[in-house]
Amino acid sequence: ARGCTRCGGQGIVIQTRRIGPGFVQQIQTHCPVCGGKGKVSTGACRSCPSGQFEEAEKTLLIDIEKGMSDGEAVVFEGHTDEVPDHASGDVRFEVVSEPHPRFKRMGSDLRYTLHVSLSEALVGVNRQVRQLDGRLVPIQTDRVITPGEELVIEGEGMPARGGGEAGDLVVELWVDFPKNLTAEQKQKVLELHGEIPALDVTGDGTNEARCMEGKCSANSNAKEDL
Repeated sequence: ARGCTRCGGQGIVIQTRRIGPGFVQQIQTHCPVCGGKGKVSTGACRSCPSGQFEEAEKTLLIDIEKGMSDGEAVVFEGHTDEVPDHASGDVRFEVVSEPHPRFKRMGSDLRYTLHVSLSEALVGVNRQVRQLDGRLVPIQTDRVITPGEELVIEGEGMPARGGGEAGDLVVELWVDFPKNLTAEQKQKVLELHGEIPALDVTGDGTNEARCMEGKCSANSNAKEDL
């Protein structure tokens, strides 16, 4: 390519128009010869028979660092198409994580739902969870569990980018209650946990009525009519 002689390499030209007696208008426009580039092609040469630019394929290796979050980008500077007299732009790849069938990421923490039986909820849990890297992480507690209770395993979450402290593994315990019980099972539950209360408790803390053996009597604590 060589400099455009029409615009002197500026890419623009000044056009003069007469709009009336004694009035002249000057308009600045792109050079019609070089199209505003300031240079014109001299044709193919031995070094570049396809012209000043030619198509080429290039493989970019994307390195996803451990701990990267959704929305972070891997940037390759100066890898966009080349344009005469302009710097090439950057190629950006944005990280979007695919959903995992067992774990859910919450910042640097991992959440996991563990289904336990009613027996485990009452006497304790001794399980293992397979981590993303294949390790088995023990999940243990000997206390009574309430549905939705969470156990936190420190340092078993997502790794920190740059070598900081890893997040935690938060295990939500979901108690699977039996759908039905036999008469014998119900009797054993009553033997272990006591009889079912015979008093119907109201929302204000008073007892409305007491029914035992088919006989009901008014609550002695009920307020008298004024």
